[in-house]
Amino acid sequence: MISSGSLFQRLASLPLWLRFLVFATTLGIVYWVSTWEPSPHEPNEFWALFWQSGHAPLYGLLAAGFLLLHGPTSATRRVAWVGCLVLVATVGYADEWHQMSLAARSSDLRDLGTDLLGGVGAILAVRWFSEDRFPFLRGLVVGLALLAAILSWSVWSLPLDPLPLPFS
Repeated sequence: MISSGSLFQRLASLPLWLRFLVFATTLGIVYWVSTWEPSPHEPNEFWALFWQSGHAPLYGLLAAGFLLLHGPTSATRRVAWVGCLVLVATVGYADEWHQMSLAARSSDLRDLGTDLLGGVGAILAVRWFSEDRFPFLRGLVVGLALLAAILSWSVWSLPLDPLPLPFS
């Protein structure tokens, strides 16, 4: 039964099998995007920046699915936040490792930074949606600051030579 409370609390009170299905779907989307091989064409700066920055919302969905899976109190429990970031780092590392085996893809340790920015963004969004009354201005400022951080990180890291993964 859906309880009263914030939007996140109501969603996180859905039956466990449904929350697990949402989390499994986010894992499936990450895997699907990881195996996708772009069509060969001349590199375009815009699309390169788009794909570099795209790690953040993708891993943000994974992190939000993890927090949703762990129930209504996960938005305020720091141990859930740490678990969320550990999951994002682990899946992100496995994703980069997997991409080393694909001909049209490459791996870069800096992609993990983008993944973790997405995880932090998801934690902030879940915290915002876990309040009964969304403080609009605070959410807007934090969201814009996070977007600026992701874009700045992507613009800075895009032209650099890829950093190899440890233990690869």
